[in-house]
Amino acid sequence: MKYTLRSVMIYSAVPLILGWAFVVDYNSSGVRSFYYSLEKSSVMITPLFPAQRLFGIDDGRQRLKKEPVYFHVRYPRGYRKADVIISVDNPHKLKWGIGLETGGGEWSYEVKTPDPTGFVSFDLRQAKITDHSLRFMITVPGFSSDATFAVDAISVILRDKL
Repeated sequence: MKYTLRSVMIYSAVPLILGWAFVVDYNSSGVRSFYYSLEKSSVMITPLFPAQRLFGIDDGRQRLKKEPVYFHVRYPRGYRKADVIISVDNPHKLKWGIGLETGGGEWSYEVKTPDPTGFVSFDLRQAKITDHSLRFMITVPGFSSDATFAVDAISVILRDKL
């Protein structure tokens, strides 16, 4: 049998690709990070919903009509901790929170007040996982129709792989 350079390259590439996929999936660092900028869709973070509580995306941000709004994050493997950073435009300095859906019953959320940079951290041991995803909520308790509150970007870092 005569092997050509092309067939050798193809057959040697298959184990390399499979090895690369294993290393990426294995995630030896134990950290996965995802980013959603609202202008560009993300495979790992869903757009904000429900749509009737939101205005359209304008200048890279999405304004709220009503609160709360939600988003899902794909959860490909077990992790112990989720760091969530949400960049917002909040000119009225409204108090707001980020919540993680927990297994404590229907519509049960652990809500935390983010620091000035929009950062909160959640322990995922009590998280409710549905269809390999985590559900988060953005709530603005003092929100009214004359106030402005908009989401610019969402970043999620999953840490400490189980």
